[in-house]
Amino acid sequence: MPQISIIIPCYNVEKYINQTLDGILAQTFRDFEVICINDGSTDKTPDLLRQYADNNKQIKVINQQNSGVSKTRNNAFAHTTGKYIYYMDSDDLIHPQLLEICYDLAEKNEADVLSFGYEEFFDGQQPDFKKINTNEIILNNVDDFVSKITAKGDIRINYNIWSKFYKKDILNDIKFDEDISLAEDVLHTFAVAKKNPKTFVFNLKLYGYRNCQKSLSHGGYGVKQITHYTKCVKSVLDLFKNDDFHLNIIKKDFIPNILKHQIGRCRRALKANRPSMRHEFAKQIAFLNEMNLLDKKYHRKKMWKFISLISEGLIFKFSLLGITLFSVDLDGKPKLGK
Repeated sequence: MPQISIIIPCYNVEKYINQTLDGILAQTFRDFEVICINDGSTDKTPDLLRQYADNNKQIKVINQQNSGVSKTRNNAFAHTTGKYIYYMDSDDLIHPQLLEICYDLAEKNEADVLSFGYEEFFDGQQPDFKKINTNEIILNNVDDFVSKITAKGDIRINYNIWSKFYKKDILNDIKFDEDISLAEDVLHTFAVAKKNPKTFVFNLKLYGYRNCQKSLSHGGYGVKQITHYTKCVKSVLDLFKNDDFHLNIIKKDFIPNILKHQIGRCRRALKANRPSMRHEFAKQIAFLNEMNLLDKKYHRKKMWKFISLISEGLIFKFSLLGITLFSVDLDGKPKLGK
């Protein structure tokens, strides 16, 4: 059995999958398997995956009807046989030493989770992966996983799953929420954090994240971006509902970070999509307010202003001496007074 199982959900990535798989096959550590799940692709992705599997026994391809990234990862996990699990996206690249470094560090330190850095690159570019002297790696032990999510500085843990290397045992009872396809990795990270596994962080950029417009996270914004993140937040809160210490950390760091991105999505969405997104965002704000999870001191001034307006059912308000003279509602309709 292989030591490492790599899980890759694949959907219409004919432009990138060759680079992704070639990067895996160029790894300095060789004892691995790759589980590629073709999630109902309609381009040449299935053919390309089959060619790779025919030429390399380490690559296994499973075809399924389109089911979304969460169900795809869950299906793939059920087919893994490795001691360690590594998730990656089908259009990204990994450092040639990623598996070697992570495997050696995990074995030497009996780690449940390793968290590392990543580099963003654009189409037509390549990440700047340089040879790493493993003797110079500075490994930081994490006493409390939750407190390091979105923390400042080098010793921090990102929301995503592809900047982490997991011992399979820690994931056996953790599933991706199949009702969401956005923020599913955020929820998964908090589910892992709930177990407070033996975790180490090192600040090497071992992953190349491709910034491309076809990505779900960078595509056209709509209500889905709001509703899925709202469900994610509710699920995270449910995980820690009896844990006041970590709920306070979530209130201080996680909630402001999520709302900042939600506000950005509302502002950058197509004009036709903005009203429905604002209405859904207002529901999210009302829920957080009801749960006593909004605190002005944890939010930037501009962000808090927008949050306050949304909570009033507005996106703009002009007041004089405490009296609202002109306002714009969530549908973008102006009116005199509130």
